[in-house]
Amino acid sequence: MLSCVVPAPAHGNGLYRWQDTEGRWHFSDRAPAQQNAEDVAARYQQPDAPDIRIETRDYVLPTRLQQRLEVTVTRVFSIYRHTLAVNMPTDMPFEIMLYGDANAFRQYQRQVAPRLENPAGFFNGMNGRITALALDDHDALLRLITHECSHAIAARQAGYMPIWLNEGLAEYFSQLQIYGLTAEIPVAAHWLQQLRGAPPAPGVLRHNVDARHEVWQAQAARGGNYAISWSLVWFLMDTAEGRQLLRDLLARVANDPRPLTDSSAFIDDHWPGGFAALELAWQQWLPRASGRHRY
Repeated sequence: MLSCVVPAPAHGNGLYRWQDTEGRWHFSDRAPAQQNAEDVAARYQQPDAPDIRIETRDYVLPTRLQQRLEVTVTRVFSIYRHTLAVNMPTDMPFEIMLYGDANAFRQYQRQVAPRLENPAGFFNGMNGRITALALDDHDALLRLITHECSHAIAARQAGYMPIWLNEGLAEYFSQLQIYGLTAEIPVAAHWLQQLRGAPPAPGVLRHNVDARHEVWQAQAARGGNYAISWSLVWFLMDTAEGRQLLRDLLARVANDPRPLTDSSAFIDDHWPGGFAALELAWQQWLPRASGRHRY
């Protein structure tokens, strides 16, 4: 069995940009050998980025994929910190394990997370590590890692995060796309299609945000819990008042030892017009939802 550890580049290393003969801009942490390049690291350094450690089993991690993983995970942490005001410790390493052999991955998954139903990856709160099968589809692998990265950040909060918020944020961040130095999160077309094909009835949103963990999970397979939770997070991230509500929710989770089991009551106290007004605005937004968030 082959095992190797791929360290992330140290913070403060160069970040170079250059323009090719067709006018396209390129970015890399290594200066090109035969091209004039500008070091722009000082503009884009993120001192609050975690120490990302990627370990592999029976898998040779392509350099390009390693870079995409590092940039994507770093950006998720940055958005949590700067947009959602989640203060994350930077002295704790962020670990990712990639398995190249499906049987070895499944054996490990059964040992540490036997209740999961044939996942391609998961976050283990006991060791603080994301473990995933190295999918051939690198875009799908990035979405998977990004989803689990959000769960890892949620797990580092002091209190219990409601499952709708935990999964809604994870699905939101799973759509993250990096273009050079720009990050964008578009609406998830597959979730919108599901919601528009079967519009949620009045009261469904309240049931979703107040459902206990085991009830929410049991209904997720046959219902639209993931779609509804994703859509509510995207809707809230779309406005200043919505982002403030998310910050308030996350602060409540981090600072109060009592589990947040009544999200609708919390929203009643923190949204103009209460939960009923939020639900109405969300229902009106769904048919016209479009666009992307840029970070």
